[in-house]
Amino acid sequence: MKEIIFFGRGGQGAVIASQVLAKAAFSEGKYAHAFPMFGSERKGSPVQAYARLSDEAIETREPIIQADYVIVLDPAIFRTFNPLSFLKSGGSSVINTARSEKEIKVRFEHPEHVRVFTLDATAIATAIYGHSSIPRTNIAVLGAFVAATSEVKMKSIDHALEGFFSGDLLRKAKKSGRMSYAEISKRKGQSTRS
Repeated sequence: MKEIIFFGRGGQGAVIASQVLAKAAFSEGKYAHAFPMFGSERKGSPVQAYARLSDEAIETREPIIQADYVIVLDPAIFRTFNPLSFLKSGGSSVINTARSEKEIKVRFEHPEHVRVFTLDATAIATAIYGHSSIPRTNIAVLGAFVAATSEVKMKSIDHALEGFFSGDLLRKAKKSGRMSYAEISKRKGQSTRS
């Protein structure tokens, strides 16, 4: 079983990203579930969302304490705590930041043998959706996660998005996911899987 924690702020779409990931995994024949944990439940407040993906039935429903993957939608989270501390040894993180992977790993304490992937999802979201006080980084970061981990296919994410968005929002969501997927895939030197 793979466990994922999404860290973001209310309005960025951490909860929707976890649900899209779970739906994409389910469409590929995996067991999956996603659930949120809110603080004060208002726009801009810290939000955590969880997802579990497995080839076998998932019986646990507890919050995830140590994850295989950590996804950070808002780099400001690093000002209050270190999300890398929630990773298992050997885990991976996808972080919305303009900083490099090396800079994040040097600056913030982390378990052994973790991989860090960074992406300026805020710039992608701004280019696609326009300027916002809380940019919609969720699907851009989710596309980066797919490229970094190959836990699901990007075409499954695209299909799952159709259950959450329609029209222009669906088109923009797919575009943001594909742009970040392509960027991380290029960095990894792998061919784009769809």
